[in-house]
Amino acid sequence: MPGSQNGRIPKLADAAGTDGDALAADPLPPHPLLSLLPPGTLQRLLANGAVAEHKKGSVVFRADTECDALFLILSGRCESRREGGVTEIFGPGDLLGARALLNREPHASTAVVITHAVLLRIPAAELTGLFATDPCFAGRFSQAVIPGSDTQA
Repeated sequence: MPGSQNGRIPKLADAAGTDGDALAADPLPPHPLLSLLPPGTLQRLLANGAVAEHKKGSVVFRADTECDALFLILSGRCESRREGGVTEIFGPGDLLGARALLNREPHASTAVVITHAVLLRIPAAELTGLFATDPCFAGRFSQAVIPGSDTQA
């Protein structure tokens, strides 16, 4: 199975983003999704500034907007909000936007940062490109991000 450093992602040398091309050796905790990415994909995402800090109160995406990316929470917490209030709280290792991405539908809720957070943004175009070129990746991806998907046809 393709892998990116056994599912670990390197920290940016400067979390503020002033030296986004430099990578430090100190890895963040592993995530099953990262181990699925083909070699070079994660490094390309990091080099293009895919890791970003978000202040408390910032909106990651809004309900009823097109899903243009999947977000992996590296640190901090986010919450999912609908008209009725908070529906779910997410922390390190959780994904934001997976349901909308996989179903090719707008976001059902608004994702808001509730503590300072660092997120890895994986563009939808990057993932759909991988799905198109490697059909097995699509199946492995679904199993990694959807609980119980390994039993679905």
